[in-house]
Amino acid sequence: MCALPTCPSITGGYRPIVATLSSLPLQMIFYFHAWFFSVSWLAEILLFVYKNVILPYPGRNLQGEVVFFIFLFLLELSRLFLGSQGNITQHKVPLIVSLLLSLPVLFSYLYLVLWQTYVLRVELIIGYWGLAMLAMEVLLGGHLLFKFIRFDQVL
Repeated sequence: MCALPTCPSITGGYRPIVATLSSLPLQMIFYFHAWFFSVSWLAEILLFVYKNVILPYPGRNLQGEVVFFIFLFLLELSRLFLGSQGNITQHKVPLIVSLLLSLPVLFSYLYLVLWQTYVLRVELIIGYWGLAMLAMEVLLGGHLLFKFIRFDQVL
């Protein structure tokens, strides 16, 4: 590898050095979290139907929780898409927005685990697994953002 800003190419002349800063582990977590979230969202819809039939909900709590879960769905898909695009394209802005969207998603998962009217055991497993994946994405995304910023300062 050449230490200069440009390196000789095979066909003659010089080509610019392009550093690959994207994170494969982060991209893998985004990919698996998208699949996990899709399956868990379908499971949660079935659980809402089950809870509506079996459990007595006070007032309009069920409708509020369904609307909240739809909000989580849109928020999580946006966060996963922006984080993945920021990682692949090595742009800081989508990655920063993805990290900022992690905070409302965190509280959404906490709501699903702690503050729902009725929380089933399978919802605890889904919620804690989602929180674990979110934590890994935030840690790896923060590290990647630090790498992006440090690389920009070097150039």
